[in-house]
Parts: sequence; structure tokens; C-alpha cells
Amino acid sequence: MKKFILLLLVAALVGVFFAFDLHQYLTLETLQARRDEFIALKNQSPWLVTTIAFLGYVPVAALSLPGVRVLFASKLGVPVSTTHVSIGSIAGVGMRAQTLDWGALRQIMLSWLATLLLAFAVGSL
Repeated sequence: MKKFILLLLVAALVGVFFAFDLHQYLTLETLQARRDEFIALKNQSPWLVTTIAFLGYVPVAALSLPGVRVLFASKLGVPVSTTHVSIGSIAGVGMRAQTLDWGALRQIMLSWLATLLLAFAVGSL
């Protein structure tokens, strides 16, 4: 039942998207024509534009990249952890934004290595 409701919700959103002709705002011609307006808004209110971009980009990246990576790795038959994929995705976003805390990433990777070595040691007993 939940899947059916979700399917109806997605279908309704797609219907609204096309019923109100919202796809016209996502064409290359529209984006090119409104580029100057966007640059003017960015120059006038840089924090507003940055905040809106951040609030849009980060959730999309955080929610979609781990899922795609897990599916891709599973398709190849590679064992992968959602934790590893999530950390990798967050690190990738941080690297791109040049805000990655390399010390924290190093600590995470060292803890993974220590866990692996400890598991080998305990498993060999």
C-alpha cells in the first residue's frame, strides 16, 4: 500500500510539473536568457543565492550519491557498506567545496583500518 501511495505521489508531481508547464523553466534557452538576471541577483544578494544553492545541492548530493554507489557496487558484486559510501560521498562534496576536514577524514579512515586489523586478529584466535 505504501508503494502505491508513493507511486501516486510521484505521478501527481509529474502531472503538476507538466500541467502547469513548469518544464519551460528548465530549457537551455530559458536558462541562457535569464543568466544575466541571475548574475545580477547574485551580485546583489550573494548570501541569498549561496544559501539557496547550498540548500538545494547538499540534500540532493547527500541523498542520491550513496544510493547510486551502493547500487553500482552491488551490480559489480563488490561488497560495500552504506557507511563507507556515505562518508565517501560527504568527503567528495567537501573536497569539491574545498571545506573538507582532512584530519577528521584521516581519523575515520584510521579507525576503519584499526577495525579491520582487529577483526583479523580476533578472527585468527
